[in-house]
Amino acid sequence: MEARDYAEAHGLVFDESLSFQDLGVSAYRGANKEAGKLADFLLAVRHGEVERGSYLLVESLDRLSRDTARKALRTLEDICDEGITVITLIDNQKYTSETLDHDPASLFFSLVIFLRANEESETKSKRVKAAWQRRIERARNGEKIKISGSIPSWLRIEGDKFVINKEKTKSIKLIFHLAELGIGSGTIGKTLNLNNLPTLGTSKFWERTKVQVLLKNQAVIGTLVPSTWEMIDGKRVRITQEPLRGYYPRIIPEKTWKKAQFYIERRRKRYLEKGRGYPDRTLRGIFAYLAKCPECGNAMTRRRYRPSHERIGPMVHTLVCSLALNSDKCKFAPVVYEPLEEEFLNKGIEMMQNHLDNLLDESMGSAGVTDSHELNLLGARVEAIAKTIDAQPLERKFLNRQIKNLFERVVINYSEERLGFEWKYGGRTELSYKARLCQYLETSYGR
Repeated sequence: MEARDYAEAHGLVFDESLSFQDLGVSAYRGANKEAGKLADFLLAVRHGEVERGSYLLVESLDRLSRDTARKALRTLEDICDEGITVITLIDNQKYTSETLDHDPASLFFSLVIFLRANEESETKSKRVKAAWQRRIERARNGEKIKISGSIPSWLRIEGDKFVINKEKTKSIKLIFHLAELGIGSGTIGKTLNLNNLPTLGTSKFWERTKVQVLLKNQAVIGTLVPSTWEMIDGKRVRITQEPLRGYYPRIIPEKTWKKAQFYIERRRKRYLEKGRGYPDRTLRGIFAYLAKCPECGNAMTRRRYRPSHERIGPMVHTLVCSLALNSDKCKFAPVVYEPLEEEFLNKGIEMMQNHLDNLLDESMGSAGVTDSHELNLLGARVEAIAKTIDAQPLERKFLNRQIKNLFERVVINYSEERLGFEWKYGGRTELSYKARLCQYLETSYGR
């Protein structure tokens, strides 16, 4: 192992107790620094878990980042400014804050490496897109060619042909039959669930959103809509191209498809005319993909309703069990969302810190109960969440990512009006939102 050999050759203590590996996390757009193990390493350094003067051994600088040279150099500077020496094993180069400040050659050399790494990633991305585009053009010219390994779930490939899964198409045909009668996706989903019709993927039941996606999928009428992803103003945007008709076998008549689209568009316009919907499509809660139902364990999703005990007044954002929303197999109990979020923003840090203190007491009382490195890393993550909460304006999307690093799920116990936080590293803590909910209802509805 090169890292061990380097440590032995230079009289360094090789520490294997704290290891960070980003398997499958790309450094091209800086994802490893934002949400990967490099982010954990920087937290560990700033929290004192990695001592100043330590060495970070990497194969090459492009393992730290393949982002634009300016941003990649900033990542290297951030690490070195914390007193860490970076060693690249491929060329035996040493980078410290002193060498970057006083050795122009070192600074220039690192910049050249980052430029080359980013250019290689850009070139690879362009080549992949060009090859994709060439396959599309060949298909447009009538050539029978497999454009992508990703195909609709109701099809399979045998040789050079698409073969239809007749069992799955039964559900699809029923969905479009109901849609052309003017029935909405929510009712369609409930109908499928009541009749125990299998889903197209791994989901246990039909959700309204999955029905909506299928109803807009032109693959059912045999059309492939090619698309690419582009970075525009720092955001990943999907760019669609001219549809490729006749690429897949058709399973739904064009007339049925058009009639279903007519009713979908009519409902959308009526929905907007009533002042409903979400004007801000970037709206995202801090418990996104974490909130779970206490009854069935399925995800709770955000919907706008009036609280179940209110007959008049404004509609508010709520969390409701996705299974209950799409069937009668779980309790339909919308939970007002705002008090949940406010409770965590006000009491969450104290709750998490108390949990860490208890873990520390356990580890001191019984050797090996909790690894000290893990404890310090948890502390660093809690500290990072506290800083995000204090930031103005609050970055809810970023906070959601930080919370997901700590918790496996958040159980919304609406019968006891408590939040149950299940930690990824074991243990469970709770917060009561009862008082905050009462205050919210009194303010909003005069109760």
